[in-house]
Amino acid sequence: MKLNNSKTLYTAFDLYPSSKGSATHMHFMTKTLFDARNGGTLYCLGNDLLPSFQEEEDFRIVRFNEAIPNYLQRGVAYTKALDKYLNAFGKPDLVHYRDFWGGMQFEKEKNIKKVYEVNALMSIELPYRYPNMRLSTLNKIESLEKKCLVSSDLIITPSRVTAAYLAKNGLSDSKIRVIPNTADLNAEVSPNDELKGVPYFIYFGALQKWQGITTILKAISLMPESYKLVICSSNKRGASKAYLRICRRLNIEDRVIWHYQLDKAKLNGMIKGAIASLVPLEECSRNIIQGCSPLKIFESIAQVTPIIASDLPVVREILSDDSCAFIQSGRPEKWARKMLYCTNNLKLFRNFASNARAYFDKCFLKADLAELQRKAYESISAL
Repeated sequence: MKLNNSKTLYTAFDLYPSSKGSATHMHFMTKTLFDARNGGTLYCLGNDLLPSFQEEEDFRIVRFNEAIPNYLQRGVAYTKALDKYLNAFGKPDLVHYRDFWGGMQFEKEKNIKKVYEVNALMSIELPYRYPNMRLSTLNKIESLEKKCLVSSDLIITPSRVTAAYLAKNGLSDSKIRVIPNTADLNAEVSPNDELKGVPYFIYFGALQKWQGITTILKAISLMPESYKLVICSSNKRGASKAYLRICRRLNIEDRVIWHYQLDKAKLNGMIKGAIASLVPLEECSRNIIQGCSPLKIFESIAQVTPIIASDLPVVREILSDDSCAFIQSGRPEKWARKMLYCTNNLKLFRNFASNARAYFDKCFLKADLAELQRKAYESISAL
């Protein structure tokens, strides 16, 4: 395949590959896009361990590798570097972007089909990451997002909650497509010998405040000491400092087992061996207004592991009362009681997991979702 003839571009202000869920989702979306369009280019973030240019069998990866700690400065530099790349190698005829950083330079392009993949809106998400960010800066970001959304020919999102929010804010229903997340049912699973015979619950994923991790730390402190909590962080070790302080205050340091950036096979083994997978999302604007589609839910279903989750619309659109134990978010006492109930009613909870897997097979299979994505592209451009 001659990649130089492919005029398809996917941009993401995100590191790829990585242990984060965003990278897992990017892998699925780019594979479907490049399969449909006979190749293409992924323009994304990199680091000093990854090459700036990488040629794969049917696509290329171009990475922005500058180590700029400040988020806004890095975003501006990324955008300028993308402009230079486009000037050197030519503009695409279809661009698919995950954020406004990789989409705003295409706003006024009339001859380029534009796809905005909305997993998160930075105008809502950034205040949780940077509480001191100025309101004027957030307003500017919101304005740039809106321009990208309005100028896009197609908007793809994994959550009906997100789709409803976008439609409520003036975007046409006709150009919004909901394509849920998924997981690899045939993923490699490493034996979990480390915790053999140890009763434990698992949380895996990122460590942002809106994930609700403090709730489950407090919950495990209220349970009998024989039960452990395993936290598999997709972030580096330094991101857990605040939670380690909470563990010390609650005197549960020896009951919380931390792992960082595990490979997928090892993580799958951890998920498979758990009593239940915990999804303690907070009831906040990031989860209630913006919406999300937690990959941890799909990856738990793939391992047929029972799920205990916050009772929020973003979870209800994936799971139901016969496939998940729902709990009010932010209530450690209730979480502790439900976790104990799970240990005493394992057969019931395993039935929940089996029901979730059966529903997954009907609604969330990779091949079916890839076909939805291909049809979405066809709706705006002949492939």
